[in-house]
Amino acid sequence: MKQKTLLALPHKHSQDALYPPVGLLYLAAAARDHDHEVCVLDGQIVGDEAILEEFNRPGYRYFGTTILSPLREHSYNLIRQIKCVRPESIVIVGGAHVSILPEQTMRHIPEIDIAVVGEGEQTMVEILSGKDLKDIPGIWYRKGGKLLKTPQRAPLEPSAIPIPAWDLIDITAYRSYEEIVIDKRTLGPMLAVYSSRGCTGSCSFCSTWWVWKHWRQISAARFVDEIEYLYEKGIDHFFIADDSMINTCQFVEAFSAELQRRNIQIYFKIACRADKITPTIAHTLKQAGCYEVHIGFESGSQRILDAMGKKITVDQNVRAADAVRQAGMRVYALMIIGHIHDDINSINETINFLKMIKPEVVASMNGLMLLPGTRDYQHAKREGFISDDFWLGKEPYKIYTVAFSEQELSDVRYMIDNQKKILSRRLLPIQVQVGKKLRFLKERMTGLLGRKPAGLYRG
Repeated sequence: MKQKTLLALPHKHSQDALYPPVGLLYLAAAARDHDHEVCVLDGQIVGDEAILEEFNRPGYRYFGTTILSPLREHSYNLIRQIKCVRPESIVIVGGAHVSILPEQTMRHIPEIDIAVVGEGEQTMVEILSGKDLKDIPGIWYRKGGKLLKTPQRAPLEPSAIPIPAWDLIDITAYRSYEEIVIDKRTLGPMLAVYSSRGCTGSCSFCSTWWVWKHWRQISAARFVDEIEYLYEKGIDHFFIADDSMINTCQFVEAFSAELQRRNIQIYFKIACRADKITPTIAHTLKQAGCYEVHIGFESGSQRILDAMGKKITVDQNVRAADAVRQAGMRVYALMIIGHIHDDINSINETINFLKMIKPEVVASMNGLMLLPGTRDYQHAKREGFISDDFWLGKEPYKIYTVAFSEQELSDVRYMIDNQKKILSRRLLPIQVQVGKKLRFLKERMTGLLGRKPAGLYRG
């Protein structure tokens, strides 16, 4: 009997948007291209019990999953149960957390047999094909009671990146975190797709580089091949979730032209750096079906942007917001409130910046989430605020609270949320229905630090 492989993500008890396990679908596609039998299950859809039940069927030998730092405990629990179901199975893990802390992860979870560092497609194929582990680049593995590692694997060339095996999941099961209505039509299920890997930036808070290394992009025609396949299956709503699919105007123009040539009419949103969006690119995106642009503004303070290593100016951020809105798309502002170097003045600058650009959506956590491997994380380690041992515990993540307490950060977030709702503009033929009642300020904030707001809010 041919040995089978199950790739699965655990159920994580979240009520947020449901995004498909695209990373596993890339692995599955690569494995199938080399004649390996693969099944993909998403615990968010089917639950962990269904995963265990499937793995208990005859023929399975390999189990693979992705581990993300905030969700690691969900993955660990599933891995332990997998080993109980089939003690002889080979458990393979990958993802950002494993790529940054492979040795710690394997020592902490003895049920893991192989940890994949970086991209996993070629590595997975070589493991499933029975290649000697010592000859497979980019892994940690166990042998004779010891942990061994192999040399780093080079990043994949764009032409070697397969089209995800979308046929292995129910693509209609995934949705946006909000209901989007455009031209009186409610958009259906939304799938996340990727035209590139890596990022041209190296921001202090981001761990993208650890997994993907340098930025690479597939061809526009190859990308539209994937979208066309899904479009023919009834999906016309997408989140192009790259860190930046618009790094080159040539790609954006080729993408739009390819959609038009094939008569593919879709709705989509993208994410990008502010220094990559131009009026020309914004107009082309709108013509192609884009309705929303997620922009990593992060802060309205030039001092903080410089400390983050953004290599961008506040003025560029303002121009990016203007370009998106002038093209008729929503501005989705990605912000970090409570960065390591933030103070009252810089937060005040950020609120003033948001009042100036008036984004339709403001997304930020109550503070800076410290992710292993990032420069901000290393800074917090030097301060003694966090150590690598934190990731051995069950707390999902840690927010940096040296400059501001959690309550103070919560107060700022409350203020920003309400500022956003008062100032939001309805200039587009788009109606966003979020499952919350609109809240207005009933009284002025008593302020940060338990005293007067110090200029944080000026009505």
